[in-house]
Amino acid sequence: MKVSLVERLELKAAVLKVDRNGSQVRQAWMRVEGMMEGKTSRLSGDYGHVFIPEWQ
Repeated sequence: MKVSLVERLELKAAVLKVDRNGSQVRQAWMRVEGMMEGKTSRLSGDYGHVFIPEWQ
């Protein structure tokens, strides 16, 4: 296996930590959506990411 190091631009995220539960994730998503409304630093309102730690 060949490993390559790649540098990317900085990533900033608005995050709410919740248990891995579909209902709680959806509620947190709506809260983050509300907090980000009208923010000019937001790249796109059409896409988002859910971060899940590897150990889960």
